[in-house]
Amino acid sequence: MIRGRLAPSPTGALHLGNARTFLLAWLSLRAQGGQVVLRIEDLDGPRVKPESVAQLIDDLQWLGLDWDEGPAAKVKVPQLPRLLSKPPTGPRSKPPTQPLTQSPTQSPFQSPIATRPADQLNSQACLGSLVDSGELGELGELGEFGPYVQTRRLAWYQAAWERLAEAGRIYPCRCSRTDIERAASAPHVGDEGPPYPGTCRPERRGAASSLVAAPGPNSAQPGPNSDAQPGPNSDAGLRSGLDAGPGGGPPGGRVSGDLRERPPAWRFRVPGGDAAVVRFRDGFLGEQVGDVAATSGDFVVWKGSGTAAYQLAVVVDDAAMAITEVVRGDDLLSSTPRQLLLYEALGLRPPRFWHVPLVVGPDGRRLAKRHGDTRIRWFRDAGIPPERLVGWLAWQSGLGECGAASRPADLIDRFGWSKVPRERIVCDRDAVCRTLG
Repeated sequence: MIRGRLAPSPTGALHLGNARTFLLAWLSLRAQGGQVVLRIEDLDGPRVKPESVAQLIDDLQWLGLDWDEGPAAKVKVPQLPRLLSKPPTGPRSKPPTQPLTQSPTQSPFQSPIATRPADQLNSQACLGSLVDSGELGELGELGEFGPYVQTRRLAWYQAAWERLAEAGRIYPCRCSRTDIERAASAPHVGDEGPPYPGTCRPERRGAASSLVAAPGPNSAQPGPNSDAQPGPNSDAGLRSGLDAGPGGGPPGGRVSGDLRERPPAWRFRVPGGDAAVVRFRDGFLGEQVGDVAATSGDFVVWKGSGTAAYQLAVVVDDAAMAITEVVRGDDLLSSTPRQLLLYEALGLRPPRFWHVPLVVGPDGRRLAKRHGDTRIRWFRDAGIPPERLVGWLAWQSGLGECGAASRPADLIDRFGWSKVPRERIVCDRDAVCRTLG
């Protein structure tokens, strides 16, 4: 079965760029008779706006994009400032115990958990805790691979983290972004900063005088945290070399701040030499090559705040939900080699990837407020029918005529990747409004 996902992040409202990518992902799946999964990716800490979830779901429905699994009801979000002040509470539950293996019809992480362990949330306001408490309204779910909100899936991430720890593929790191930039000598720095110089790699630290055990499911903190108590997997963690240097930091590197008070992040140990060069075929862009050691170095898979980083979470979720194809913006192309290394390390089968051109403003940068209000909500409030907006998205995607009105369902039979333009779409709100009349 072909399965794909729409994975909005509630850090803001749905805009034209998101909508166009979601439309292409939806059309690709429906044209193949595949299943569409809606997943809310809400791990981005302080940037998450819980009130955006209701709007995201409503905007997708307004556009005519449906899904087979995921949130099944509209969300009502009352009194968010009051709710966000509440620390999450609830019973504890164990992470999945299934082996991390995958078959075409079965998720490798299937272990239904009736209630997510709220103490995994480290008292951070998040959608998962609010959903569990019922305070987001009736957020029902359809599908056997749920939950479909990332902050309710921390047990799955913990299981993957433990697998990586047991294999010696991760290690703790207390370097800040400033530390990394100071250590980097490369003259050009990408959007994500310079490659990690390996300051906290165990082999660079030398002999250790203090050890940080790998926390297990019975730890006080279920995520990799410097304050966690040793759990059942501690010995495996120590054997894997997950030890901190003297005083909790690397003796051979310079790390700012009070090391004993800064919980470590956990980095994936990127292999050396040719093993760091990842080759894959993108369904839209063709053959791709990425040297992870040169572009990012050892990358973070678990944040010091106690939650999984994007690279690990998206790999675990796509594997657990048996996703077979991923359609997303080409701004995430550089993430794919890192994710493929994680798939390999966890023994999972990766999906196929399609990276599509972004919708950008006249300055060539991704859509933002400086380009005018391009939120779907703005066009709705302006009285523009969804068929007109979908028609504009179809025209920009090579699937329709300028000015023609369409519903997503009308575009299924005419969809084909060969029709989608290779260049990025340049627009702003005024230009769209002129086209729509």
